[in-house]
This record gives sequence, structure tokens and C-alpha cells, in this order.
Amino acid sequence: MRIFLIFLVGTIVLVLLGGIIYFVSSGSSFNFFKKTNVSISDNSFTTVIPGKLIVLTNTPFEPMEYLDEKGNLVGFDIDLINTIGKKLGLEVTIEQKDWDLMFELVKEHKVDLAISGITATQERGKDFNFSIPYLNSGQVVIVESTNPKTILNSSDLEAKKILVQKNTTGAIVAKEAKGNVVELDEIGESAIQELVSHNADAIVIDYVVGAKFVKDHKEIKLVGSQLTDEYYGILFPLSEKRLVSAVDRVIREMKENGELDAIKKLWIE
Repeated sequence: MRIFLIFLVGTIVLVLLGGIIYFVSSGSSFNFFKKTNVSISDNSFTTVIPGKLIVLTNTPFEPMEYLDEKGNLVGFDIDLINTIGKKLGLEVTIEQKDWDLMFELVKEHKVDLAISGITATQERGKDFNFSIPYLNSGQVVIVESTNPKTILNSSDLEAKKILVQKNTTGAIVAKEAKGNVVELDEIGESAIQELVSHNADAIVIDYVVGAKFVKDHKEIKLVGSQLTDEYYGILFPLSEKRLVSAVDRVIREMKENGELDAIKKLWIE
């Protein structure tokens, strides 16, 4: 009997341990902030104003959201949320707000959501709900097109002159790579010219911004793969579940039918 009990207890422990291992290994990196348990087939949701989707964004963050020459609000996020609203049968109203105020208004549930190139993090997940990720905008390396220093990945950045924007993930990544880091107030045309003139070896920057630079400047290019994973998600009040579920369903649909890739190609690639 004692041997049987020992065997039984051991079996139970192994089963429980196996379940824990499976749960950890199979879980998405987004499970820590994905709080909605509503079935994605459930179409019942409410918005702050019935029939409307009140959206906040913060500009400028080209190519995600910014004002064009005519003063129109355009960009990747703008096309995405307008498409989502249309598929949900909602009239979309987008308001521009200060970055901190945007978070405050969403937290207080005075609006439905915010979309503004917002990185979904564990810390933010304590106070907000997020959609499933719609874009990975980790750090990337940009070099001059001929790539004279043959920089192919992060290990090649050591001792190289690297331009970054101060107080960003790019600055952290470049320093960890032991590069000769030059921190600038912003990465713009002047930084690109430094690269083209061979006065700098590389730029480390967010993928969405870097890809847009490369799209507009044939004399530079991206090399290697993304150095980090930084996923953008749509921001919702922590208590919101059904609207999140509905938006998630649309994002999945857009991923599957190619609509999301089409928006990405238009604005980024």
C-alpha cells in the first residue's frame, strides 16, 4: 500500500509539473496583459457613444500618425483603426491629445481606446487592457547602402560609431553592443547625412521609423534582423473586455486576408 501511495503521489506531481511546463511554454508573450476572456465569437459590445468609436492618438509619429501637408491626419494607425471601425459598423472619431493625457482619458474610460504606436508592456498591462499585437517595431540597424564596415548584426556594432536618439531603447541596445554611441535629440535628415557621408557607421532606431527612412532614402538600408521585440497594441481601459475581443477578431481577420500587410506596405515598407 505504501509503495502504491508513493507511486500515486509521484504520478500526480509529474502530471501537475507537466501541465505547468506546457502552460508556460505554450503561452503567448502577451498573456501577462491580455485580460479578456470573452469569446471572440461574441459580437455584443458597447462604446462610450453608441454607434461611434472614440479614438485618441498622439502626433507626430511618422509614419504611424501625423498631419500631412494639407493638415489631414494620416498614417498606419489611422488607416488601421478606420478599417477596424468600418468592419465593426462604427463611426470613427479620432482626437489628438497630449501623450500623458491620452493614457489618463483611456484609463478613466472617457474614450473607447487609443492607438498611437503604443508598445504593449507588462507595466502598462497593470492599468490597461491591450488588443493582440498588430506590429513588431523592435530596434533595427541602418547603414549606408554600400555598408563599408560590413555591419550585419549587433555583434558587428562593437567600437563602431552609432547614432541613436537619447533616452530610447535604441540607445540602450547600442550601448549593450559596446558601440561608440552618439546620442542625439532626434534622428532625422542630419543623422542620415552623417551616415551617407561615412561620418557614422550605423543608426539604431525603431523599425517603423527606420523602415520609413529606408523607403525614402535609397542611399541607406536595413541590415540583419530586429534586435528587440517591441509589439504595438491598441490601448483600452482595464475593465474593457467585449470591445477588445471584437477588435482582436478584426485584427486576426486582417492578418489572415492580407489587409494588415497592405497597410504596412503602404506606410512602412
